[in-house]
Amino acid sequence: MTIISIEGIDGAGKTTIIPHLAQHLTNQGHTVHTHALPTPHGRREAQRYPQGSTACALAYATDMAHLWETTINPAHQQGHTIILDRGPLSTAVYQSLGTLGANGAARIATIGCLNQWPDLTILLDLSPQEAHRRQIQRGGAEQDKAMLAILRRRYLDAAPGIPGALRTEFVRHDEEPSEVVDAVCGAVDMFLAGLPTQ
Repeated sequence: MTIISIEGIDGAGKTTIIPHLAQHLTNQGHTVHTHALPTPHGRREAQRYPQGSTACALAYATDMAHLWETTINPAHQQGHTIILDRGPLSTAVYQSLGTLGANGAARIATIGCLNQWPDLTILLDLSPQEAHRRQIQRGGAEQDKAMLAILRRRYLDAAPGIPGALRTEFVRHDEEPSEVVDAVCGAVDMFLAGLPTQ
């Protein structure tokens, strides 16, 4: 029925929110599948190549295309709802930092999702400072504040140009997780009801 992608820099709360959203939709009678990209296999394959190289970007796109062909499309055709922890928008953002640039990364992302972008993309927008604090709190920062700031800017720049409906949800540093969950669930409910998402 619907493919929903939850996007944002590391620490924005994607992994925390998705189980709550899945349960919310299940309670409404939807059959829900959740998937994270890249898959463990895709990550291992991509790590064989230099970060930022075209080969690395293609490895991530191949991983996404395989998941789309074998899992997402069959579930979608059965009328199920799919929630992604990162999708093609993340590919467009992260791979734009390498040799492909923004346009090349967007093309790779489109190939990866078989030219079938999610029906709804929700971007969780968090300040780089708070994202960095959260990363440290959970055991170690994957990116420094400067890189997180670049990635956040790339998300905000790339998001308006992607196909499909989009909602950007700003996550305040003092906001309770339940407030963000409620906002995301509300945005999805509006979308499924055919109402404007922003």
